[in-house]
Amino acid sequence: MSPIRRVILLTAILGTLGIVVSLVIVAAGGGFSGPAPSLLSPPSSKDLWIVGEGLQNNTQINYRLTASNPSGLSLVDSIVTVHFIQDGNDSWKANFNIRNDSRDFAGSILLSKEYLTNKQMPEGSLADVYRMIESSLLDIRNFALEPKYLVPGAVWDNVVSGALTVPIRITEKDSLTVNGTTVDSYVLQYDLPSKISKIWIAHGFPLPIKADVGDPGSNTRYAFEMQGYN
Repeated sequence: MSPIRRVILLTAILGTLGIVVSLVIVAAGGGFSGPAPSLLSPPSSKDLWIVGEGLQNNTQINYRLTASNPSGLSLVDSIVTVHFIQDGNDSWKANFNIRNDSRDFAGSILLSKEYLTNKQMPEGSLADVYRMIESSLLDIRNFALEPKYLVPGAVWDNVVSGALTVPIRITEKDSLTVNGTTVDSYVLQYDLPSKISKIWIAHGFPLPIKADVGDPGSNTRYAFEMQGYN
């Protein structure tokens, strides 16, 4: 074999080895189950999603939300509007309005730009209302405390229900419509004997687009769908 052919062969071998090593590192760091990511197209930084992604000053998100909590407060087919205003260099002031039957709730919460964690809680009766938003529209924060892969098979976390521990993972891609435009989303799912829970997430959106999440008693803990994003 000529020296030139040996160089070409060695380069090809090293290139393939580099891809394999990259894939192993990504899989070990992000955690994958089910079908393995493509060898020729392993996950990369562009596949990562974080809570708050794409959020800009004056962003407004509208949801239709049904949710309940142990305190007995419930929101049924409510319209929730969250308006984000920049507050300093590292915070968002999130003004929220909830229309539930004949009742209206309005308030604000100060959130960190890093993963939209709470920096200041509402007081009085609005605190209970905000907890409904926190445990539904913002529940994704409990699963994404760091950047996560939007790749089928990526394991995000585990959920514990009694003696059962099940993975929370991306199971598939799906198409949704937001503002009349088709959006490619990824389904974050965990399966309990009582109910399969799903959360739809897409690149460029700071919060999930849609969710249907149950509790251990097979009831719906919360369900929502984005009605507008501006």
